[in-house]
Amino acid sequence: DGVAVAGFQLYAVEKWVVQREKLVSTIAVYTGDENDKIYVTVLRPASYLSPEESLEEFHRAIQRLRADGARHKETAKGIVMTTFLPNFRPDLTIVQIPGGNYREIQDRFYANIDLLRMGCTGRRALSLDEPDDSTREKFVQIYHFPEHTTSSRIGNSSYMIHSPSTSLQGTSAFLNPKGGTSSNQRSGRDSARNSQIESAPTLQATVLNLIKVLQSALSLFGFFDIAEEERDGLLCDTTVDGIRKCIEVISKFVDVEPTERVLDPSVLAAILSVIISTRNKLHALGIGH
Repeated sequence: DGVAVAGFQLYAVEKWVVQREKLVSTIAVYTGDENDKIYVTVLRPASYLSPEESLEEFHRAIQRLRADGARHKETAKGIVMTTFLPNFRPDLTIVQIPGGNYREIQDRFYANIDLLRMGCTGRRALSLDEPDDSTREKFVQIYHFPEHTTSSRIGNSSYMIHSPSTSLQGTSAFLNPKGGTSSNQRSGRDSARNSQIESAPTLQATVLNLIKVLQSALSLFGFFDIAEEERDGLLCDTTVDGIRKCIEVISKFVDVEPTERVLDPSVLAAILSVIISTRNKLHALGIGH
């Protein structure tokens, strides 16, 4: 569950969350209130590094965090990289993480980001609030997905425990150099309006599963070069870029073209149709998985 540190609040930065290459996607703010607690990940250098190389790796990580405005603060458990909120970039959207535990809200946050980027939230700002009825109805109306799913939690909850070679997205940086760098159209629409719209947990699972399926489809054609365990349902910039590249290729074979919407229904249908068609053709030729 990470290391608990008192006296801090945790905020997620939307732009950083969708950028998988970011070292961290949150900021820690010092409050001094012992009732405020955050859970952080200890950064450690690779075990094969020498003491000198470990120290160099530690300072390199510090510099990367300082580039985003973070400053180190000594605590009894080591160094926490903190941000002075009034001086933080005003062009970046931040969302406070209640309880300071990013892992507990990760799936809900990812689903809300997806709904926002898919154009289902209207003018609502990104938050951790459950999607309202208009957002849920918009999703069903646009993508025509059934309202029922059985999954209660989606996503890899263990990827927050990191080795030096893995992404550190979704964590606040805690470092200690001594201990190591610490998812009939008209009838579907009518049915959606006349029946109970998806509950928030069900919608969350549907959205994340949909993006997971899309990410797997893109990866089969080499447009989402991310490890399987990181196909977490987040409609990140890497996924969006993969969609764009995939459309450039399959538009030669199917009637689809790029649209302003990040994930237009026609684009989603085209990508999944090509995947299914290719799979069926390979199966007909006797070629297995």
